[in-house]
Amino acid sequence: MLLGFKLYSALEGHAIVYEVFPTASYACLQGNSDVRIDADFSECKPGPKDMLDAMIAAVTVREFVNGKGTEVGGGDGLGTIILPRPLPDPFIEEVLQWPKN
Repeated sequence: MLLGFKLYSALEGHAIVYEVFPTASYACLQGNSDVRIDADFSECKPGPKDMLDAMIAAVTVREFVNGKGTEVGGGDGLGTIILPRPLPDPFIEEVLQWPKN
C-alpha cells in the first residue's frame, strides 16, 4: 500500500488515477454477460491471479469512464474507489457515507 501511495503521489497532476478494488469489481460484474475482455495468457506468470486482477482493474476503469460505474468512499481523506456498475439500492447509503461514530 505504501508503494501504491507513492506511485499515486508521483502521478498526481500528470495522469488521471483511479483506485480499484478487484474483489468488489468481480462482485459487481457477477452475472453480467455484456462485459468481455480478450486476453492472451501465454505470458501470465508467475501470478495469473495478479494478471486477472489487472484486467478487471482495466475493465473497471473502462466501464466507469463510459458512465456505467460509480465512485464510492472518500470520507476518510484517502480517496475514492471506482466500481464498474452502480451499487444496488440496499447498499448505497451504507457505503457512500463515512461512519459518524
